[in-house]
Amino acid sequence: MADHDTLLREFIESTISPEGDWLLNVPVGLASERDGEILMGGTREIDALCLLSRSPNLPDEYKYQQAGVEIINSDRLHSQSSYREMWERNPFAGERAALVEMKPETPTLKGIGQLTAYSVLAEEEWDITVDRLLMVSTGTDPVVERACRALDIDVIQFHNNH
Repeated sequence: MADHDTLLREFIESTISPEGDWLLNVPVGLASERDGEILMGGTREIDALCLLSRSPNLPDEYKYQQAGVEIINSDRLHSQSSYREMWERNPFAGERAALVEMKPETPTLKGIGQLTAYSVLAEEEWDITVDRLLMVSTGTDPVVERACRALDIDVIQFHNNH
């Protein structure tokens, strides 16, 4: 079984992922900071956000780290502080997006909660419209999938080709 980071990269690069401009590890919770200070544990990161209203743009490189995948392109976002600077400029205002939560084995109830919370926070803080919520995994769980259908969360069973 592939790890979280590998599956996320392969999903983004696959033909079944949404088309748009991909951003990884997008923080939410920035509005909860005090005086611009990034508080430890104060933000959470969306695994991947796809700006559907933009031309397709895949990450050129991925930097693997224990917490997940991070873009390291010099012309793209690459750190928590650069996201904060971008959040202050708010270049995504009014755009449509898809949020992706990667669960390497099976979809989870925790993943439902994460996607639901990320959607609310991303819409409030980044002033975007979340059109799609996607939970991507290699396995299935009928109970979680039933809950996802009721909450309009797409569950995608994805198997890497390697």
